[in-house]
Amino acid sequence: MKTAREVLDRALQLCGFVNSEGAPDRLRDADIYKRGLALVNQIYTDMFFAETPDGVFRSLGSMEEEIPLSARCVNDIMPYGVAMLLAGAEGDATAQSLFSYAYNQKRAGGVKSTRRIADRMPRGEW
Repeated sequence: MKTAREVLDRALQLCGFVNSEGAPDRLRDADIYKRGLALVNQIYTDMFFAETPDGVFRSLGSMEEEIPLSARCVNDIMPYGVAMLLAGAEGDATAQSLFSYAYNQKRAGGVKSTRRIADRMPRGEW
């Protein structure tokens, strides 16, 4: 997965919004696809600042745009965050709770900040 559409499609599969072949149904779920970019951008914003705290953020402009984050983030973490938002928007509290837990666990284990901890403790004079 590289694009916003692929992340949204995977989130739809996780939520069970699929046709008889197991693929997302773009006609039946057209309203979800209309707000899909906003959902992906919300999770992209969170993940962007987790990976690059001092970076300059620019929202995705289309569903076909590639997401400029690590492959692990795009393929393994973001779909659970988007699924969490989808479940909440659909009023499925059980699924939202499940995806929220999975997203937070994956986010905590998968995003490593490049920021170093500096020793800032005041030192007395000896």
